[in-house]
Amino acid sequence: WVAMEPWNVGILVLGAKNLPKLDVFGLSDPYCCVSVLSCGKNIEKEHIAQLEHNVSKLTASEHAAVIRSKTDKSLKNTFKILPQNRTRVVRKSLTPRWSQIFQFREARSVKIDSTSDALTVLEQKVPISSDQRLKMLITVHDRDVAMKDDFSGRLVIDLKPHEPVEGEFPLLSEEGEPLVGHSGEPSTILLKAVYSMCEYLDEPLTEKEVEEGEGEFCKFAVTSMQGWRTTMEDAHCASLDLDGKKSCFFGVYDGHGGADVAA
Repeated sequence: WVAMEPWNVGILVLGAKNLPKLDVFGLSDPYCCVSVLSCGKNIEKEHIAQLEHNVSKLTASEHAAVIRSKTDKSLKNTFKILPQNRTRVVRKSLTPRWSQIFQFREARSVKIDSTSDALTVLEQKVPISSDQRLKMLITVHDRDVAMKDDFSGRLVIDLKPHEPVEGEFPLLSEEGEPLVGHSGEPSTILLKAVYSMCEYLDEPLTEKEVEEGEGEFCKFAVTSMQGWRTTMEDAHCASLDLDGKKSCFFGVYDGHGGADVAA
């Protein structure tokens, strides 16, 4: 019998490109908010399209009052929730680089109220398991010290167990249209996400391990770092005399689930 690790979602927010210019006398001061949503069976795309992150300076009680008011069916265009996590602010940039990782063991529950037929987001969170309909909500905002932070763009992605998400994704405006940046090109966000039983550390292990080797006609060196994972999941191979005919073989293997999988 082997004890199983808890299910979780790991999200690495790398950066964004071609964001709109939102500051009057400058560029933008962008940051990114991230939440994981556990959606009921009757939640559709149009329901998720109502969700945004609340980045206003509200107290907990004031925010709870906003949440209750948003369950009214007449308020269908905006339904704001507190973000579970957010990146740091990058000053004066339309191409911010955050490179921050977030780990979620709980998701925010999203349901349709059976009595009022209204969208409801529960403040309490539910543990993540393998049988949930999970969605990742990401919104990008412009930090404004004197006034309310400006909304820039949003992204919603379906998450499935053991199916990593990685790439550059287009952001959408509040109206659901493709967001166009100051350059006239589409605004995008770069990220990686995985919904699995893998664990992440609170801080990365940055100690380097170096291996060197030398054969009859070549030399090699390998440097490895464990990073955010609880164990080293990658592997490498270096053979300086593969078949006795001066052939070498070098390989680097990316592991998802342990070094044995990588090798």
